[in-house]
Amino acid sequence: MTRSTLEATSAFYSSQGGALMQFSRWGLRAAQQWWPALAVRAAARLFGTPLPPRWLTRRRTWAAPWQITRWAFEDASLTLYRHSEPSASATGGPIALLVHGWGGHAGQMVPLAAALQQQGVRTVILEMPAHGRNDGAVSNLPQFARAMDYACARLAQEGTPVETVIAHSLGA
Repeated sequence: MTRSTLEATSAFYSSQGGALMQFSRWGLRAAQQWWPALAVRAAARLFGTPLPPRWLTRRRTWAAPWQITRWAFEDASLTLYRHSEPSASATGGPIALLVHGWGGHAGQMVPLAAALQQQGVRTVILEMPAHGRNDGAVSNLPQFARAMDYACARLAQEGTPVETVIAHSLGA
């Protein structure tokens, strides 16, 4: 018998969710009663830390045609990946900013970037704070939005205005 998504989620977060889940719930509940400021910081850290850990994606190397640029951003960093040698069909074409989702990394967008370049679209892949190779320990939706605004503005200032954004999960 298969469970629905709602049933699986409910079971995960219920008391049958395992010892670690029960301990986490108990710890946050106790901290909320005795030291609310600590509970807020602990919850923000717990739920703002992307999983899987970013060190798992740092070891991956990028092929030679990718130009990697890092920008300081807030208390973290952003990394942009651009083809240093765009294909003949992508030269002068529109620019698309590709953004990964929560817990993701820029490498997940490479196959899409390759397909778009074959269609004449120049691509820039943006790796978000606390993800992939970037600095920062925690992130959230407002920071994702600010990062995309910042990247689009800075690219426009460099003379490569973004015409479309293609994003996945929280990046969308």
